[in-house]
Amino acid sequence: MKPQSQTAWVNIGQVTSGSSLQFPMVTNESSIELRIKVIDDNRTFPDWSSSVVISKSTHSIDDDLVLTDKNGISSLRVFIGVETNRWSRGDILADQIKMKKNAAARTIFVYLPTILVDYTGQDIEFMSSGSLLKQRDSSCRASQICGSLRQANPFGQEDNAADSDAVLYFIGGKTNALAIRQFSHQTTSSWSRPILIGARKSHHRIVVPRLSSPTRPALVLCATIHDAPKIFGGKLTNVLTLWNKYSLLNQLPIDIEVISTSKSGTWLKQKPLVVHCNKSSVPLHFDDNKGFIRLRPKELGLISLRNHNDIAIRLRNKLSGKAMIVTIEISKKSLPSLTFVIRRSRAVPFRIENFSSFPIQFAQQQHGIIRKAFYQWSNSTIILPYHQAD
Repeated sequence: MKPQSQTAWVNIGQVTSGSSLQFPMVTNESSIELRIKVIDDNRTFPDWSSSVVISKSTHSIDDDLVLTDKNGISSLRVFIGVETNRWSRGDILADQIKMKKNAAARTIFVYLPTILVDYTGQDIEFMSSGSLLKQRDSSCRASQICGSLRQANPFGQEDNAADSDAVLYFIGGKTNALAIRQFSHQTTSSWSRPILIGARKSHHRIVVPRLSSPTRPALVLCATIHDAPKIFGGKLTNVLTLWNKYSLLNQLPIDIEVISTSKSGTWLKQKPLVVHCNKSSVPLHFDDNKGFIRLRPKELGLISLRNHNDIAIRLRNKLSGKAMIVTIEISKKSLPSLTFVIRRSRAVPFRIENFSSFPIQFAQQQHGIIRKAFYQWSNSTIILPYHQAD
């Protein structure tokens, strides 16, 4: 900061994200020149920004501060807002001023138009008309910022989101759209359709095209856009949060495999996703507009017996003859993301009790085409007299 009547710059201190700082070295009638420096572990922007003049009559500023990276190639535009408090114009009494915490005649806001929080954990990169500053610091402070932004999300909170694993980006400059693509060491995918950032309090479904590798599917993500909490800019700043559209939680004592198929049921030749037992949920990516998912237990001799669109599955081991009834549930919180939960059923859908004096034999229909009178049946099970089977 530098009063216009002076030539020397004065360092007034450091301000962490969401915090404030008072500098009583100037009066309400003073005009000042202001510039900033970003404190970054990688020193992406090592130099001071351009400056902007804030005069005593300034009530709003259309200008911005420009930071240039260490290579002199890209820049980050940070915006300035000025708020003049009513009591500084004599609108309220002096004793009311004492009741105001951290009261100041003028408040200067330093903000970025968009904050991006990435909870997907995927190898993706972004393109926008504004420059992106990635928060590389993995300290508790970055995690606290992500947690505060997530709690302010009007769509609700994702239970499985770990703020410590989120990646935080600050987007400088006025930007209306954001595109996403996948990347690997060898190649990148094409860009997704752009997300319109200006549509606040909305959510979007995003399909990021697949890589050329057949083992990497297209990514299906969802994005929520809302106002930031007041300490991070309030209505001046958009918060764009990215989530995986689908995830799967396996609560069975066995591992399962999942594949994606076309609408006709044809396997897309992608590597099966193995979901281990009793672990946290894992992202599940498939183009829900173009196909389905299929799953099977990853255990020798264990087969699934089910009809299309059933939510209860009977798993039967052909080697041991033991059976297990599992249920597929859909957990949907306020967010537009879905979690498929696979667990043992609390109650079986059917039970056969043999109260006769004769053994009976039954089999379960796996699938069939009624009009062609063609059926496939599971291996039969024998129920002894006065016994039962689930």
